[in-house]
Amino acid sequence: MMQLKKIYIIYCITHLVIFSAVAQADNSNIQKSKAYASRGKFHYDHGRFDSAVLYFNAALKLNAKDAAAFFYRGNAKEQLKRYDEAIADFNEAIKLDPKDASNYCNRGIAKTELKQYDEAIADFNAAIKADPKSASAYFYRGNAHDELKKYSEALTDYNMAIKLDGKNAAAYNHRGITLINLKKYKEAVNDFNEAIKLNPKNAASYDNRGTAKFELKEQAEAIKDFDAAIKLDPRNAKAYDNRGRAKDDLKKHKEAIADYNQALQLDPENANALNNRGYAKAQLKDYKNALKDFEQSIAFDANNPIPFNNIGYAYYKLGDCKKAIANYDKATTLGGKDYTPHFLYREDAVKVCNGKK
Repeated sequence: MMQLKKIYIIYCITHLVIFSAVAQADNSNIQKSKAYASRGKFHYDHGRFDSAVLYFNAALKLNAKDAAAFFYRGNAKEQLKRYDEAIADFNEAIKLDPKDASNYCNRGIAKTELKQYDEAIADFNAAIKADPKSASAYFYRGNAHDELKKYSEALTDYNMAIKLDGKNAAAYNHRGITLINLKKYKEAVNDFNEAIKLNPKNAASYDNRGTAKFELKEQAEAIKDFDAAIKLDPRNAKAYDNRGRAKDDLKKHKEAIADYNQALQLDPENANALNNRGYAKAQLKDYKNALKDFEQSIAFDANNPIPFNNIGYAYYKLGDCKKAIANYDKATTLGGKDYTPHFLYREDAVKVCNGKK
């Protein structure tokens, strides 16, 4: 299984930097609140999100009717991965300013991070209703649709996002990922080409283009893209894993194992890299060590049928037909009726167990 890399924008739409005054409030408190909010925005813009939250706390203590302060505090909390708290702030911002699309859009982003995809889509719908030209709202709704595997809906959203903002490299990258999921690999390559033109220093687009080329059986070209991704981001475990897959296809199994080793050094719990390393070892007839990798892969992803199928193959080659059959059956159960195993030796294992082979 190849691994795709998504790109996310910092937040949805730039909110007007107006920290509101309230007529009936004490004027001195209002001025102090604005000063704290401005400092909070300064810290936010410089990536000091913890400090930004503290300043917005002070601002809102003096003026609890400031929608912009709630908005930016919500964004800061989102950057700190405090998503529930961010949603609470966007709720307050929406109460105070229900017509501002950015409040709905950013709340939708937080819900997406919490895997509340249907609720997120409802927020992006509200954002689009408030601002039909919001490219970001379409982009993020596309992300939520993609997570739900609603690829046609995601594609429609990315098309609109790109129509509204043709300079958004992330939109091209994500549309390319959706096209891969729809098995439209050549179109996906075109999107990654555009993403790279717009942002040539983003490793993810090279990595993803390599994945599309891999599916087109252009392994040598895919490796060049994975090389470029690794050069830009040497700590990209997925790129090493993907490059290993391409090398395996070229029967360069020892080189592939070196890539999987590097991927696992960077990400020791990468189930795909463990399974893939086991596959390469099996190709080199090192079945005992292959088995160890497959079993470790399952420890991190127990619902993936592929390692169970591979365990079945390893046990078959090691002469344990009963364990081979049990693991083939487990793979079929997990994979469902449409599952096509990579190594299908179950019938041979049955014959061995029955003494017919």
